[in-house]
Amino acid sequence: MTTPAGSGTGFGSVSWWGLSPAVDLQAESPPVGPDSQADTEHGTPELNVLLLGSVDGRHLLRTLARAALWPQRRFHFYVLENNLEAVARHMLIFSLALEDPKKMGLQGKGNLNTEFRIGVWGYLRRWEGIGEET
Repeated sequence: MTTPAGSGTGFGSVSWWGLSPAVDLQAESPPVGPDSQADTEHGTPELNVLLLGSVDGRHLLRTLARAALWPQRRFHFYVLENNLEAVARHMLIFSLALEDPKKMGLQGKGNLNTEFRIGVWGYLRRWEGIGEET
């Protein structure tokens, strides 16, 4: 039996994050050359990324965070997950990370992320007992 992350038995059936370090996807992609085909509308090369069942958005966040180290590109991220919880987690992480710093500072973002994870853990613990006979 394999888990959704394909890691085998012993890791459970719910993946909260990946089992590898975050990767800068631009470092793994072909370099932008002077003869590369640029987007005709914007004149900027594109990077199209498809993530299938990656379970977390750390790779996308790292790629965006390190974008200034590389030649300018337009990003198109496509994410496909097999469960809705992973998609909701991606959306939450990105909404926190991309929130305007004037509206919410770094400490507030960290606190909200922690509160979310603790709240979800409590919800799952309560939900786990539903349907069990005592």
